[in-house]
Amino acid sequence: MPDPPYTLATHDLDDGAFALEFAPREGSWSPVIAAIPLDNGAEVIRLGWGVTGDPTSIGGRRLDVIIGPREIDGVWWEFHQVGNPPAMLEQPYFLVTSRRPSRILFGNWEQHWYWPDCLEADGE
Repeated sequence: MPDPPYTLATHDLDDGAFALEFAPREGSWSPVIAAIPLDNGAEVIRLGWGVTGDPTSIGGRRLDVIIGPREIDGVWWEFHQVGNPPAMLEQPYFLVTSRRPSRILFGNWEQHWYWPDCLEADGE
């Protein structure tokens, strides 16, 4: 089975917070988007870029823009977007949430995937 077009890692943080680290395997994504379902009880703390493997490297400044709720396939999502810098393999993005959400949409507007659904599709 070929590698998926993205890299993923999960991080359990202090106080029950959670981070999904993601980046394109090749090329770049800009703008970068991430979303969580509105009805799952988790809150987005921030979306930003950082050092591979270190979700604390994104710092405390909020750089993402809340795009607002959008419906996709019957689910309402809270979308966040960062325009620059682009996500690249050597410059991953982290979506940090107050707790582990049920699902996360990540990628860009042209192509995106759903975590953890993508793990099953990728055979992980």
